Amino acid sequence: MLRKHLCFVFLFFVTEIHGVNLDLNNNVIPQPIIEKASKYGPIVRLHSNDKFRPSSVSWYVSKTRMRYHHKRDFDHQIINKGKVTVKNMIRQSHQDLNFYNKHKGYLYSSGYDKNRVKKSFSQSNFFLEVDVNKNESRKGQYKSFQNRKPSQAVPCYVHIRKVVSHANWWDFQYFFYYPYNGNIGSLKKIKLGGAHEGDWEMVTVRVNMDNEKIVSIYMAAHSGEGKWYAPQKCQFSNGHVIVYSAHHSHASYPSAGKHKRKKPAPSDFTNNKGPIWNCYKNLIYVGEVDRPKKDQEWIQYSGYWGEIGDRPILNFLKIEGVEIGITGPTMPSDGPHGPAFKDSWYFGNKDKNNYYGPIPTKAGSGTNNCTPKGKKSGVVKGRIKYFGQNAIGYKVVIIDSDKAFKIGDEDKKDDFMCAAITDRSGKFYITYDRSTLRWDKTKHTRRFTQYRPDIYLVVLKKLGNYWRPIYKSGVKNNHRMSDKYTKNIHIRN
Repeated sequence: MLRKHLCFVFLFFVTEIHGVNLDLNNNVIPQPIIEKASKYGPIVRLHSNDKFRPSSVSWYVSKTRMRYHHKRDFDHQIINKGKVTVKNMIRQSHQDLNFYNKHKGYLYSSGYDKNRVKKSFSQSNFFLEVDVNKNESRKGQYKSFQNRKPSQAVPCYVHIRKVVSHANWWDFQYFFYYPYNGNIGSLKKIKLGGAHEGDWEMVTVRVNMDNEKIVSIYMAAHSGEGKWYAPQKCQFSNGHVIVYSAHHSHASYPSAGKHKRKKPAPSDFTNNKGPIWNCYKNLIYVGEVDRPKKDQEWIQYSGYWGEIGDRPILNFLKIEGVEIGITGPTMPSDGPHGPAFKDSWYFGNKDKNNYYGPIPTKAGSGTNNCTPKGKKSGVVKGRIKYFGQNAIGYKVVIIDSDKAFKIGDEDKKDDFMCAAITDRSGKFYITYDRSTLRWDKTKHTRRFTQYRPDIYLVVLKKLGNYWRPIYKSGVKNNHRMSDKYTKNIHIRN
């Protein structure tokens, strides 16, 4: 439920939000868009020598136990082996240690807690550990991929989001789950490391629904090594993009062969000799993180998919001109957090057309000036409270809403203007540039324009290594240069 209470005093108003998570666009995905997911679904070519195959989520969790990891104490058992389900895995809670190593710290939830009595919707230290025939379970549902015949026995999971920068562009995100990520970088007996429990992989197909054509394709690889590819750089079969899954790492690439990575990381290898996984024939739409579809509640799981443990650190030596890896001391090797706890769920995989600006340079001061010297500027200021407390260290982003009838603002793209991090009082003061290069259809060029922008605010909260949007305001039309727009925000979601 969404309720707004507005009180106007000149330019001052307060907005309260009650209810559940708001995604960046308040998206409710239209059914006709959901029905298009199979049309753009991928075909995955698994590596012929990879013994670690995909599985469904329900298959995997049934072979695990859930535990909670304490950094200064033994891990605690939460759910016994074989008893974990997609429903009970998000309903657990555990109290962390306080300063005195007593279990009197924060009470963490393993999923979404609608009553907000626990710290929920932040990454937690719950983890799933395979405890039923471990070596066999790590292979996933390999019997479904015994030969090169096409298979659709294992499902692929779909999340859909609207591209912020374009009126009718949509991202279809296809997620694949592997119970185990093997040692990478070599097809021989030399193990170069990188093995860990649990492996979420993802491919995004961006579509212009005005003409139903694919605009670009994002293939995820390792941590932040994924790339956007133009359709002409990819291979297709009957309209479905072919994704090559790398040996053991399961990173996604548009072609078969050796894929070099930045040193000292070992290369990835793909080939076209392995099983064919027709993902588009077995898709499951998961819904949104606050509105999961039936039996897809697992997307709210806040813990790790896989055991928290150690792996060797790689040292690279050249022997007869060949660079190989040898093992050294150990470092943490954890399973990943789930898809909804990665920035790609909310943003555009660091794509500039769907990413809300850089982190401000004056982080924590509450102020930021994005106005070049001599340019006319606008000011937005205010305070943010989160459940009645000052929102310290939250990111406030100012966006110029596109208005097609305005000269110089006709590209159907909302423009990032400025951002700041709130100070210790939850306050922010942002000065933004009103003379921005914008597309002018009448002159078919980009030019500097000065006019009264239609602005709105987005508030983001830091979760781990990414910023999650928790609030989006309404649009303030025709912001005058002389105005100091004050917006105090009380968030309860």
